[in-house]
Amino acid sequence: MVGKNMKNNKVETGKNEETTDKRIEETTDKRIEERLTNEDDICKNGKQETVENVSVQIVKGKIENGLLDNSGCFLCGIKAETSCPRCGVEACSIHLSQHNGVQEGDEVVCLPFRVVWRENVGRCVLATRDIQPLELILQDKPVVLGPNYETEAVCVNCLGRVDGTCICEHCNLLFCGETCKKSYETSLQDNSSATTGVLHATECAAFSQMEKKFCVENVAPGTVAYEYGSITVLRLLSLRDSAPAEWARLQVLMDHDEERRKEEVYWNMFQVNIVDFLRKRCKQADKYSEEEIHWAIGILRTNAANVERPYMARQGTSGKAIYPTFSFFSHSCICNARYIIRPDDTMDLRAQVPIRQGEEITIQYISFLFGNVRRRTDIKNCWLFECQCVRCQDVTELGTFVSALLCPKCEGSVLPKSSSLDESEWECIKCKNIIPDSEAIQIFSKLEKTMFDTFDTDVAKYEALLEEYRKILHPNHFQLINLDLVLEVATEIYLQIS
Repeated sequence: MVGKNMKNNKVETGKNEETTDKRIEETTDKRIEERLTNEDDICKNGKQETVENVSVQIVKGKIENGLLDNSGCFLCGIKAETSCPRCGVEACSIHLSQHNGVQEGDEVVCLPFRVVWRENVGRCVLATRDIQPLELILQDKPVVLGPNYETEAVCVNCLGRVDGTCICEHCNLLFCGETCKKSYETSLQDNSSATTGVLHATECAAFSQMEKKFCVENVAPGTVAYEYGSITVLRLLSLRDSAPAEWARLQVLMDHDEERRKEEVYWNMFQVNIVDFLRKRCKQADKYSEEEIHWAIGILRTNAANVERPYMARQGTSGKAIYPTFSFFSHSCICNARYIIRPDDTMDLRAQVPIRQGEEITIQYISFLFGNVRRRTDIKNCWLFECQCVRCQDVTELGTFVSALLCPKCEGSVLPKSSSLDESEWECIKCKNIIPDSEAIQIFSKLEKTMFDTFDTDVAKYEALLEEYRKILHPNHFQLINLDLVLEVATEIYLQIS
């Protein structure tokens, strides 16, 4: 079993499981009650009433018996009267098309998984049959997409780079050029949700109500445009009224409210920069409560995937998106599946090794190139859990020694004495020489900072660093591998300039 899936599963806090589950039920039931109250006038007409009722069932099915005993709908766990005619997997009327509607070449493919609930893990995904390498596991589309929290100024339509000259006439945020600006203006006239311009309509309507509008002055690469911090949160919140079915899908994801409240500095920062900003300056207090906004912040922090379209990669920009079904997949540092995001923002998840029926399907939240100490610390800080996969529990990292130092006395491999993140000592496996944890971490942290401060084309500096740290770090150390890669890129750039 891999580490606890904190993308969408509850944290093991030491409290009684029944109490934790009850709290989740009460919170979700409250959201359902509010949703039904707000939609009494909507849910009275034929087919739409059925869709809304199914959506509510899905929310209430967060810990349905079907998730506990592998029965019911493969995705939400509610009792299903329908099943796939090809493979027999049960699916409710809402999710049956998602199960058997994925086109792979010339044929329609059944998705080979079901969502289950496991104690101390929460929701996770199991294979319903044997899956071969490169076989498609999931195709998912984003329900919300937008800029990162601490982002440089980007186009509010396509997330590409901006130069500050093309401004939205309503709210003063930026477009990359006249094409995106015209797309937005046309979408307002057509009132068509099919155009990407509608993405900006959400925040534009709110920001245009500000007494003092934005003035985005710094558009340089590598800077932070704080005006953009609340955009994606607002886009997510807007689904409550504009897309009830998608909103319902988000209710079953975890926001880690309890854990985030303990991070007082971050909580207070989001309170001021997003919650108070939206409710007070943007006059959204009558529309969204503090609880709803904090929930949206948590959903994005815990579940968002990085989006980098080809032109964004070339320009050095990025964004984030929520893929609801993908969010059920747990992390493992030796995962068996890998995802890509295509230019149209569709996500494809494929097996990268054979996966047996009943085996958990896992993905990676963070690069496998980082060593245990760096990788596990980042996972805990970003996703609020400690990975327990076999690599994380092995100080040698499956015999790769990618975190090892060289002993100053005998040149043996120096590793943490245990796999605990609280381990205070590193020990040479050859002569038993002890090095304090703080000293060991300082060595490769200093190298990382020096690399960050070095110009891309400074080949001589990178070569000198490589020579220096080869005497300190194990040949397989992840920072040496990274340094080799950076040196290769620097050399290519230098030769092009020359």
